[in-house]
Amino acid sequence: AGHVPAEPRRRERQYYPATATVHSRVGDVDVNRHVNYIAQLGWYDEAIASHAHRLLGDDAARKLPRYLPWRYHVNYLGEVLHPRSYDIGIAVTGHDEHTVRYELGLFDGGQCLGTADAAAPRGGLSAAADSPSDPAALARRGRRAHGCRQRRPRGHAVDPGRQRP
Repeated sequence: AGHVPAEPRRRERQYYPATATVHSRVGDVDVNRHVNYIAQLGWYDEAIASHAHRLLGDDAARKLPRYLPWRYHVNYLGEVLHPRSYDIGIAVTGHDEHTVRYELGLFDGGQCLGTADAAAPRGGLSAAADSPSDPAALARRGRRAHGCRQRRPRGHAVDPGRQRP
């Protein structure tokens, strides 16, 4: 099972129906001002949590850990620097009885710096909560849900804490 690059349209900001803004922090960076990959994974968690909160309201805040992804497949496409603010595009690409699948894009203005596929517990998210999760809407957009797996960036060990039960 080799690495499959993200579809080109996933590198376009308008592909994603929802967004969350994240801000780099001093503790996220190395000596070259690059934001480390663990911080970027945390940003994807924050974006999904923010999205779940918008869909489910304050109830999501009390149950937040239930909605965080347990699996990621990440493509690093460009340098993520500090200090900056970034937008994360969010698309719900499918679900089954127990799992919801997300496609995410990390953007600095119009430039895509990374994409990620995530799998998370479905919890209280309904099919009607976000139109992109509707199979008919997916078919109209010509999208398919991608299998998710955790990918190790070159030169970095995977943090075992990222794999959630």
